[in-house]
Amino acid sequence: MTSGNRLDIVVFGATGYTGGYVVENLIKTIDKENPDLTWGVAGRSEKKTREVLDRVSTYTGKNVDGIEVIVADVADEDSILRMCKRGRIIINCVGPYSLYGEVVVKSCILAKSHHVDIAGEPFFLEGMQLKYHDKAVEAGVLIVGACGFDSIPVDLGISELQKNCSGEIAWIETFAKIIAGESGSVINHGTWDSAVQFFANLSDLKRVRRELYSGFFKKDFPTFRHKCSQKYLPYTPPEIGELTVPFWETDKFVVKRTQLQKYSDQNKRPVQMSAYFVVGSWFKVLGMGAIALIFGMFALFACGRRLLNRYPSVFTVGNVSLNGPTRKQVSETSFEITIVGHGWKDKLESPTQEPESPPERLIVGRWRGPEAGYAATSVILIQAAITILKEIESINYKGGVLTPGLAFEHTSLVDRLRRHAVVFEIIRN
Repeated sequence: MTSGNRLDIVVFGATGYTGGYVVENLIKTIDKENPDLTWGVAGRSEKKTREVLDRVSTYTGKNVDGIEVIVADVADEDSILRMCKRGRIIINCVGPYSLYGEVVVKSCILAKSHHVDIAGEPFFLEGMQLKYHDKAVEAGVLIVGACGFDSIPVDLGISELQKNCSGEIAWIETFAKIIAGESGSVINHGTWDSAVQFFANLSDLKRVRRELYSGFFKKDFPTFRHKCSQKYLPYTPPEIGELTVPFWETDKFVVKRTQLQKYSDQNKRPVQMSAYFVVGSWFKVLGMGAIALIFGMFALFACGRRLLNRYPSVFTVGNVSLNGPTRKQVSETSFEITIVGHGWKDKLESPTQEPESPPERLIVGRWRGPEAGYAATSVILIQAAITILKEIESINYKGGVLTPGLAFEHTSLVDRLRRHAVVFEIIRN
């Protein structure tokens, strides 16, 4: 699998909370089904990176003495370029990506190394497409963002629904649910920091989005008669049977880019989308609403964002931790994402055609897997990287900054994930 003396995979950010899970699951994956892969780890501190390897060796029972450790720091661009030259694909776990991600993308293109990340920041994802897509195409490099819980399940899940639907899908509703165990569930501060950074980049995001959508895509999103209406108040959808709230997350923006590019390149009908989070009770709704209100007020100002970053546990009543969830909490937690497609039983003649009658047919798919933020995300990220290495010929685009739906639509990634307990199935058709 090696090209010259390059390693197949380099995990950058191994000392971070998510990075540790990525290294652990990579060892398990290689041991289970990919013994031919070569890999290394990278971080700004050699000592701390080796400590991660030692700790993961204890968890897995595997000897990691021969694993290469690369010193790389986003503040030292030369070190990042040297790291990228060592791997055929870089698994980038260093966020917030809008602060630290561009130098890695740029260096991957210069080194002709592929790149996957778990970014949940639209400013970074869309900015990289605007700035580096053509350069990545020229270099023959795949830069695929949002390759974790955000946004592979939803982006690929929509593709799976479309493949299995004999008619036409008008719009999609997604419902994410986190099922915590007896120990409860908390979020590591890195995820929180990325959300804070989203607000810091709001004005720049508007500019990037305007330039991207006007200059990159060949067609505008069509205006449909039958629209997917986002509900802004809590409600109980009949397909779920539990109380849900509108969900701001990356998936919606990633899916829109996927759908627009398919519409532009392949003349395929773009699906609309709305997203929700399953909360189950009004008590939780009120708690989440209070946290969201306080977060929104503080995130609008630089001094407020500094306080949010410094005291996440205080602002979330313990739901965000500087130390992340315990291994017990992670092991007890799982996720579900239900994807409900509304459409018609017959195929339409053109991507902009619509019947007079509103959608009357449902097709429903569901993802199930382990804890979403770290356990499932690390599995998804690793399998995305391995899919690029082993199935590059199945990817329509031979280079560029891509969404997961574009990169992996014609690969076996869904089957690969199933073998690692991240399972998709059609439950109604």
